[in-house]
Amino acid sequence: WHIPPGTLKNGGYDGKAFTTWLEAVKEKITTTGHLEPALTQVGKVLIHCPADTEFWLNRDVAMALNALDAEPMRRGMAIAIINSRDAYVLDPTGQAELNLAEKYSTKAEETENAGYPRLANVFRNLVQHHILEAKKLRGE
Repeated sequence: WHIPPGTLKNGGYDGKAFTTWLEAVKEKITTTGHLEPALTQVGKVLIHCPADTEFWLNRDVAMALNALDAEPMRRGMAIAIINSRDAYVLDPTGQAELNLAEKYSTKAEETENAGYPRLANVFRNLVQHHILEAKKLRGE
């Protein structure tokens, strides 16, 4: 599943349609007891959402991911980001991991400054993940 809800046939994106879809999903899935795994799957597809004009992600999607009850979606997004990494050769210096940590640190700061602190934490956690991986590669 790589086409996020809200994607238009002409390639555009409708964040309001996404929000409407998400609310309908929450309403239907809550009754079955599968809300958390469903939201985790939603979070995984959201890495494919387009940017807004002045932010790296559609702001309606960012708002949904930043919601207090959106932890499963944020977790799904983090899993998808880690899993989206192409094949790579392990570098014993850990430099590739440190580069990713720097990239996600910048994204965390940008996201925090845009007013999405919970979403920013996804990227702070990715920073810590990649720093730890770099340390493992260096034998620390």
